[in-house]
Amino acid sequence: MKRLFFSAILLMSLLISIHLPQASAEVTKPWTISAAAQTSSSLYVFGTSERTLQTDLDLSGKYRLSDQFSTALKLGATQELVGEKRFILNDGSIALTYRGWQPLSEVKLDTRLKATVPLSIQSHDRDSLITALALQEGLSYEIKKTGLGISGGLAVMRAFHQFDTATTGRSELQHQFKAILGLSFSPIEAVTMSLDGSRSASWTYQGHLLNRFGISQEFTFLLAKGVNATVGHSNGGDVLKVNGQDSNVSLVSDTGSNVYAGLSYVF
Repeated sequence: MKRLFFSAILLMSLLISIHLPQASAEVTKPWTISAAAQTSSSLYVFGTSERTLQTDLDLSGKYRLSDQFSTALKLGATQELVGEKRFILNDGSIALTYRGWQPLSEVKLDTRLKATVPLSIQSHDRDSLITALALQEGLSYEIKKTGLGISGGLAVMRAFHQFDTATTGRSELQHQFKAILGLSFSPIEAVTMSLDGSRSASWTYQGHLLNRFGISQEFTFLLAKGVNATVGHSNGGDVLKVNGQDSNVSLVSDTGSNVYAGLSYVF
């Protein structure tokens, strides 16, 4: 499977470079294809059996159907670097995005409908996932001549499973509501610093509520045209601690923190 995945990426890259015409400076091509590799590690458990270390590979394509509509396809895989060192195919996704009313050139309002394609062993065999549909409304605003950007979004998700419990006995999530907020700053054109946060409420088929949070800090460097390097840190987990009263939200934690670095290339 590993050879097949890498061969597919190589073949697609060759076909793009050979058969697709190069876009001129005056014409914006309707398609973009990007490939990314990112290595991540848990922050506080080095040298223990709980340590995670892996490389994620992503291949995505986007096609502009019109000035308002675009569609996207994403595939990915993970190579474990410790433990069993498995090569795992991740779930894919298909998305349709509508860019509607734009009162100012600095303001972007997007509506996206995304469907999950259950390609991973976990989703297909353990979770019996059929698909998950997510609808997200996103708004972003760039402040002129400051390098500052603000973005936010609300998303609802509905998952469809063959069974309401996994083979492990864990209850599957059926509904989710998520709020996202992001801040970015570019002191120069080639460097971007960003801070993102999210809060989600999820319900299982049995009606059990799960509240979770996510926080990330990231630096992105433009190395060349279409080539970006990224380093960052992320943390996430339950909103409340085990006692159900004290807040568990923090920038850094012993169990949820991960550091990562990656490269991406846009064709």
